[in-house]
Amino acid sequence: MISRLGLSISHVFRKLIPDPLVIAILLTLVTILVALAWGRFEPGSDRWLTILDSWQDSKTGIWKLLAFAMQMSMILLTGHVLASTRPVRACIGLVADLPRGTGSAAAMVGFIAAATGLVNWGFGLIVGALLAREVGRRLSERNIKAHYPLIAAAGYMGLLTWHGGLSGSAPLSMTTTTGAEKVLPTAYVSEGGAIKVLDFGIAKDLSQGKTKTGAGMGTVDYMAPEQYTDAKRVDQRADVYALGMT
Repeated sequence: MISRLGLSISHVFRKLIPDPLVIAILLTLVTILVALAWGRFEPGSDRWLTILDSWQDSKTGIWKLLAFAMQMSMILLTGHVLASTRPVRACIGLVADLPRGTGSAAAMVGFIAAATGLVNWGFGLIVGALLAREVGRRLSERNIKAHYPLIAAAGYMGLLTWHGGLSGSAPLSMTTTTGAEKVLPTAYVSEGGAIKVLDFGIAKDLSQGKTKTGAGMGTVDYMAPEQYTDAKRVDQRADVYALGMT
């Protein structure tokens, strides 16, 4: 009964829900209408012209996202290319024969998708989909009953881990000086855009005349006395830099 209900709902959505591009265009039109009705405009200005200028402005409009959109597109593209290579497909074929049922299949697909998602979210997304399809096909060839929708859903487990990995949007943004300065004090941002995560040893803040001791981002910044004497340095000051942090 639940399966039939799910198929019925899926059939209705496929018939009624438009393509993502159509949805984006409709949302844009709705936003324009809402802005015309309740937006704030300069006295005497043309509302339509103001909205069009706001939409096309490269600094405040939608096109300021071009760089970010290109980054995401390249991540997905390179991930798809990597997942489609012969070595990766050969590995998928090898592990696809391991599961003996729905439980083991879903667990294996989910684990591999989550692990590859840490490397690249596009790579994890494609690998998870290809692996789920191949595992379902191998189980069917061996006449093993399996819940294929569950296995397919496990292929999306990479979306649970990707943002903590190498291709996460926030970590990538934090590797730039502009992105890091939005959420961190200037003292924690280096000129190259890297973030000082830890500062081991005792460091003298010359501008404030206080002592800062290494701990981490969440530790109280000034814990040591304002003046210190006979401070023995155990080791040299070492700055640990991170590629990014959320």
